[in-house]
Amino acid sequence: MAIDPQPPETQVLDAHHDRKRLALHTGMPGNVVSYDDATQTCSAQPVIILDDYEENEQPDVDVDVPVIWPGGGGYSLQFPLTNSDAVWLTYAENDFSAWRENSQVNAPTINRPHGMHSAAIPGILPRTAAPLSLVK
Repeated sequence: MAIDPQPPETQVLDAHHDRKRLALHTGMPGNVVSYDDATQTCSAQPVIILDDYEENEQPDVDVDVPVIWPGGGGYSLQFPLTNSDAVWLTYAENDFSAWRENSQVNAPTINRPHGMHSAAIPGILPRTAAPLSLVK
């Protein structure tokens, strides 16, 4: 009896879905590496080591990450971010860089759903951090 060298279709599909799942990023905590007040962007280091990283490999720093501040009606709440401040990195469903440049409806410039098109939300803290002060 000959052995079929191909795995059953379900194993092939499961392996494909596993690879896709590992490449899908939606959100994770990170630490600010640098902050540009003029552009309201930061560079941030994700703090979660993902399954697809080699041993002792650090995640790549996300650069030119827009910081999401609460705002509306022409007003926003902003404050300086410093190195090592914690942020929540959220990864967009599609590339939004063209919208950031011209605020118009655009097709994604890079067609990679849930790629590394991130935004940073300040304020998340690990349990070991001291609570934030209202007055400094």
